[in-house]
Amino acid sequence: MALGDAERAAREGSGVKGQQPDYRWIRIWGRRMGSLFYYIEGQIERARETNAPADAIFERFASDGSGRTGTWATMSELAESNPALHAELTATAERA
Repeated sequence: MALGDAERAAREGSGVKGQQPDYRWIRIWGRRMGSLFYYIEGQIERARETNAPADAIFERFASDGSGRTGTWATMSELAESNPALHAELTATAERA
């Protein structure tokens, strides 16, 4: 599947060497889920602290309720596992 301009830009981060990614997909996902601004910003800060991939969407939690797994769901994974949702998020990013 070819990457759209919005996904490519988010995956590559800010485009400025040494600068952290803007984690656009976390913002888009957070708004889609109805999360409050402070929560989304907290997730972005956590992504920066843990060096999450630039195309991170959300941090995974353990299915047994024990907490965070330290891994992040990404747009790359979503393209394969749920193409319809991937297309929806990409379209949202391109409208933003």
